[in-house]
Amino acid sequence: MKNNAGVKTLNYTGYFVLTLGIIHVLYIFFDSGNMFKNIDAETKSVFLFMFIATSIATMFSGALTICFSKIISNALNEIQFAVLLNLVFIVLIGSLAIIFMDDNPFSYLIFIAGAPYYIGYLKIKKGVNGSKAILS
Repeated sequence: MKNNAGVKTLNYTGYFVLTLGIIHVLYIFFDSGNMFKNIDAETKSVFLFMFIATSIATMFSGALTICFSKIISNALNEIQFAVLLNLVFIVLIGSLAIIFMDDNPFSYLIFIAGAPYYIGYLKIKKGVNGSKAILS
């Protein structure tokens, strides 16, 4: 079976999103002093949980995207909904991050990651509808 540009785009996007999640969680070790400077203990724990939850969710989404790109074949219709849900997650979390944290570069990076994901998704969907072989 031939390689497909859409599958490759999804694969690269998955690695990009996974890397963003890893960088996000590693940031705690490099700048946690500044993050927690002026907040009380209870707020600190909530903030830390949300920070780590965002990192884990982002890493999960990236890993899921990589998995999708590895298993996609002519039977894309079977997993198409899951691929679409993951795309919605990336775009939604990026959009909300920009709204609530417009000074955070991570917000823009995760939002931007939705563009190549969507392009890859459309290319794969077009390939399936055109009965082309798709496998990475």
